[in-house]
Amino acid sequence: MLNTADADFIVLVMLNREKTTTPQKTKKKNPDIFVFPIAEALKFKRDDGWHKVMIGKTDCKPYREAWHLIEAFLLQPEHSSQ
Repeated sequence: MLNTADADFIVLVMLNREKTTTPQKTKKKNPDIFVFPIAEALKFKRDDGWHKVMIGKTDCKPYREAWHLIEAFLLQPEHSSQ
């Protein structure tokens, strides 16, 4: 859920870790992690009172494990702590 836009990035973690083909063949997989700039995340926000972020059939591959987006943001001079 996205209640506020007072952020630079939103990290979406999908914890649906078990993939079962049969009870005997349960496979565990790592969580899916997506790093969205806030402007992009707001495109997915529903205004139905719940403030859910619905990515649906959106191509999220560019944002999968995209920690480099935060790194680049923090390296900008206006965000430097020096």
